[in-house]
Amino acid sequence: MKKIDLTDATIHYDIKGCSPSSEHANTIVFLHGVGLDHTEWHYLIPYLEDSYRLFTYDLRWHGLSSGTFYSDDERNWKALFIDFISLLEKEEITNYHLVGHGIGAQLGIELISSEMVKPLSYTILSTPFYYPASVAEKGIKYRTEKIKGMTGRELGAWMIPQIMETKDPEKHEHIKNSFEKARLDLYMDIFLLQANALDLEKLKKIFIPTLLLNGEMDVNYPPELTNISMKYLPNGRAKILRNASNMVHVDQPEHTAAHILEFIQEHDVKKRNTAKNLDLPYLDMLYEKIEKSMLIRIDFLTVFQMQINGVKVEGKWNQRKARELIAYVAFFGKSTKEVVCEALWPNSNKVSAQNSLRVSIHHLRKLLKDAGYKNIIHSDMQYVWIDENIDVSCDVLEAMKEKVSLPPRHLLFSDIPSDWTMNIQSQLEVSY
Repeated sequence: MKKIDLTDATIHYDIKGCSPSSEHANTIVFLHGVGLDHTEWHYLIPYLEDSYRLFTYDLRWHGLSSGTFYSDDERNWKALFIDFISLLEKEEITNYHLVGHGIGAQLGIELISSEMVKPLSYTILSTPFYYPASVAEKGIKYRTEKIKGMTGRELGAWMIPQIMETKDPEKHEHIKNSFEKARLDLYMDIFLLQANALDLEKLKKIFIPTLLLNGEMDVNYPPELTNISMKYLPNGRAKILRNASNMVHVDQPEHTAAHILEFIQEHDVKKRNTAKNLDLPYLDMLYEKIEKSMLIRIDFLTVFQMQINGVKVEGKWNQRKARELIAYVAFFGKSTKEVVCEALWPNSNKVSAQNSLRVSIHHLRKLLKDAGYKNIIHSDMQYVWIDENIDVSCDVLEAMKEKVSLPPRHLLFSDIPSDWTMNIQSQLEVSY
């Protein structure tokens, strides 16, 4: 397995299937359930690897991955966000379908509903987003008492009748081996992290095509719960698999794969049909020339605005310091991440600022991609910068170089009232 070292975690991951340069460049990213690891997809992968690139990883606190478990849910979800975004950026995964199970499915909901990511489609396996509070309380208490003193394999053996319909001893052994690596000291904490996040209202923000797959024999999460979730999904559909329990992808991997392939290929075809003449051999060269001939204009002397080739770039600029980040690198040029962190998050500690910068870069790239532009913002381990082949102009740089009339003082940098912009304002006022 490959790995990525982050400030508070080491995440192990694996890639199988088609290469990124193949005809089917799209990727399927898998997110596993509580107590399991990336190997829970073992029986599903053979049915998908000829069609897609398959990305699996061990969530922090699971399998071979390690990471800090924080004392509050918000920080733990943010840490899981950072892990996910960092992995996708490292492997340059931009077009992907998402498949989630258990806490992995909840992670997908958190990411998409908060507009951190926008996969092409989302398949959710055997995971409800509503559970009666009184039943949940009783179930959690029962599970907490029941697993006390268990080893990982014992936990797996206890869980198997609840999550699997198959009696195949090889599959049972496979799942027990997965649970053997579970962090039993954190198992219920992670379970509660997922339970506390359940909120049907989040589903209303999931506008991408969503498929809910459930096993008819799931004892803890019967298909009736799926019907409740379906009412809240704007673009959802549901399928029930026969002779399957919670782990439909282990009980019925071939049928599960068939449903997933049918679903995501349907939307791949729809997407391809909206684009014209993609098979023409000269289009790659055309798009490359267009990208290299970009003229970017970034104004923030008063209100913020970004234009590309004279067209205003619309988007959620007020979120995650997107406009401040693009303004900073437009003014200062290629900058070290350390300096950017100090400027944009002066009151945060180093780790928190680094995480915030990573989220901000990801959001900015997504904003630009959604507007139809890519390969504008670059970053590596040390630096962040605007593509050097792009011609960038900025009203603040022009004001520094040319003696032009300044706007009224109260209007200066009104969209980005930060310490670093105040320093620029002081320089401008002195020079004028």
